[in-house]
Amino acid sequence: MDGLGDDYLFSAHMVQHMLLDFVAPLFFVLGCPAEQMRRALRWPVMDRMERFLGYPALAWLLGNFTLWIWHAPVLYNATLEHEGIHIFEHLTMLVTGTIMWWPVFTTVDERRMRPMRGVIYVAALSLSNGVLGIIFTFLNTPLYPAYVHPEDLRGALSLIRGQWGLDPVADQQLGGAVMWVMGGVIGLWTIVMLVNRWYRENNALEVLAEEN
Repeated sequence: MDGLGDDYLFSAHMVQHMLLDFVAPLFFVLGCPAEQMRRALRWPVMDRMERFLGYPALAWLLGNFTLWIWHAPVLYNATLEHEGIHIFEHLTMLVTGTIMWWPVFTTVDERRMRPMRGVIYVAALSLSNGVLGIIFTFLNTPLYPAYVHPEDLRGALSLIRGQWGLDPVADQQLGGAVMWVMGGVIGLWTIVMLVNRWYRENNALEVLAEEN
């Protein structure tokens, strides 16, 4: 995936970006042990940092800004030309992706958004990602020269352009579809998780009320 995305296919690179910005950070947040997180938050510096970066509006903006800004042609082309910039890009996606998912899915219950607020948050996130993907889907002009005239060091260009039929425009449109479809599926899955949490919490409150 990395070789295809770096040298040949925008669409392969978009799969990679979805994994780095949406999937990996989401599972990282879901997998953080709650007790260890609580112990870490006893440190005043960590507590202040979490409250600042975990503020939903800021977390949402950081995650979306990172995704949008790195697809600006001047920056995206720079990542393909310079490995150091490329590594930095992927690191920022992992970090801001983790910040982005934190307010919704942190395992520290008292720092987590209420489920229905989380539904709105995730829906807005999916919408923003979808708009970016749709832009690529309907563009008829290649934005990134590296994919128009790849060096073909791996000898895969004839397969990609010939048998797969992926010219630069078709590849870019496929990459846009990957973004909004894959992002939409992830968004829908997380919304289902949140609605399920809301239902379970309401049931627990009803049971508690009946017992009292």
